[in-house]
Amino acid sequence: MQFIVLLCGSALSFMGGLLAGSAPMRGRASLELIVPTLDYRLAAEFWDISDPLLALKVHAITGGTPAYRREFVRDDTPAGAADFDGWVLRTVLSPASPLFREARYLLADEPDLRDIGLYHSVLGDGMKISWGWEREGAGMRSGRLLEMLLLLQARGQVTAAELAERLEVSPRTVYRDAEALSSAGVPIYTERGRAGGIRLLPGYRTDVTGLTQDEARALFVLTTGGAHEDLGLGNAARSAVLKVMRAVPEPFRPAATATSQRILVDPAGWMRGSEPAGHLGVLQAAVFSGRRLRLGYRSSGRREPAERVVDPYGLVCKSGIWYLVADQHGEPRLFRVSRVVSAEADEAPARRRDGVELAGLWETLRRQVEERPAEVAVVARVRRDWLDMFRRICASHLDGQAEDDGEDPEWAVVRLPFGAVPAARTLLSFGGDVEVVSPPEVRADLAAVAAATVERYART
Repeated sequence: MQFIVLLCGSALSFMGGLLAGSAPMRGRASLELIVPTLDYRLAAEFWDISDPLLALKVHAITGGTPAYRREFVRDDTPAGAADFDGWVLRTVLSPASPLFREARYLLADEPDLRDIGLYHSVLGDGMKISWGWEREGAGMRSGRLLEMLLLLQARGQVTAAELAERLEVSPRTVYRDAEALSSAGVPIYTERGRAGGIRLLPGYRTDVTGLTQDEARALFVLTTGGAHEDLGLGNAARSAVLKVMRAVPEPFRPAATATSQRILVDPAGWMRGSEPAGHLGVLQAAVFSGRRLRLGYRSSGRREPAERVVDPYGLVCKSGIWYLVADQHGEPRLFRVSRVVSAEADEAPARRRDGVELAGLWETLRRQVEERPAEVAVVARVRRDWLDMFRRICASHLDGQAEDDGEDPEWAVVRLPFGAVPAARTLLSFGGDVEVVSPPEVRADLAAVAAATVERYART
């Protein structure tokens, strides 16, 4: 009697599809033998590793599959804890090693797999922990490596000192990260000399399938299109959102879509019409081309414009209002775009100070405006029925919280610093629901303005 024994084996999901349903071998299997992998202790013994922590790290990568040691890495085991990183580089992350392609083959054996990018993200998180990256905090180094890669993709070459400053690490750490990227198959290399730095092979690109759910949601918190439309980028912004949506991992797309439909950020203030930005295109072109600007600019309180020659750093949109940040005679200045009467880009290049960037310059100018010393400290009474409205309208002037008026519970006491006596005239818009208590010069000015208003309206 002759017997033919056919042994076949693979992942459970693959074998289930091979032997079930309408598959050709359905019903021909007479024995189903599930071979368990080695557990942690047996795997440590199989790999000849006595260090418990090292055995745990190796098991986190290879699991309990015996073939990985014999056929895949050819008995290359870590010589000790100090050799673990090197072992990972030469066996797991080396394209010449069979283990390098194993993750792809395992994922290909899963018939129900829909989003390979998600699984690669999970494998990447597991690798960063098993490779000792937990010393920097979960996700810290992986995020830094991704940021370095994206910077190199955008600029091609960046010096180690600049990367160290941008990533907030030492140059030595930058070189270690560059070595890690290179070992993982990223075509990255270094060039020595004054013009040298860390370079990425031209044409290399990566995708964003490693986005987390929170990162995907953050990308799709929509803002109203005012700023983009002003810059002529409205259609480009909408197109970019659609392209990024296609790169978001499939399981996170519903959450990203819901975020874009349920959350909207409108940066414009209430009850304020949009300001004209007629010369924004000229200013934008000069900013990007690095040219000097010759402006006809009308300062606040002036009727006629004056000529200004400025060196632009950039444009800032704050609460729906555009500002040009530029140097005039070597000093930083803010120019409100709506007051630019004429604008012309000069042929001369802009003279920007070394080491000065738009973000830092804007922060300095913004602080100067907001922290401008108040020369007039006003104390006023506000009828409580109007207190909420008063807070919304006069929020930029309020100093602290409202206090109780000891004489009348229907009133509250507020303090407002103003730059000059005439600036307090805005309080007249509340009529008799706001009364200035001090200083006397503000009371006298408001009384004079109110009397002039009454006289104007008394005329027939």
